[in-house]
Amino acid sequence: MDLTMDLTIEFEPIYYEPTLNEDGFYMDCLDLYKDYHTLENGVICTCGTKKEHVIMKNLTSFRQHIKSKSHQKWIIEKNCNLPNYYQECLNLKEQNNALHEHNQHLLYLLQQKDYQIQYLENMNSTYIHS
Repeated sequence: MDLTMDLTIEFEPIYYEPTLNEDGFYMDCLDLYKDYHTLENGVICTCGTKKEHVIMKNLTSFRQHIKSKSHQKWIIEKNCNLPNYYQECLNLKEQNNALHEHNQHLLYLLQQKDYQIQYLENMNSTYIHS
């Protein structure tokens, strides 16, 4: 009985994402994908739906893909939908201020409750001793 097993390791394709340039905009950069070993397992661009994902196995097909209208449109849409960090910070500051005000009000109410409890305990103690 022969118990030897042949193991085969299969590598998944790499999922491509554009890089952010120094101005904070997405752009295509092929520097990481020029190496043959990177491309030998293929590259999948995430610009389309899962159904549209095609595994590109060489630099030529990858270059053609990133020049396609659908890919260029995807890059433009990604750049149009970039988060506005300044506006997000302003919103967070407003929310933080509102939470602080609510917290201060809750602390005031807790303090008032403690005063009322103390007053009622004193009244009860006075009533019992009289």
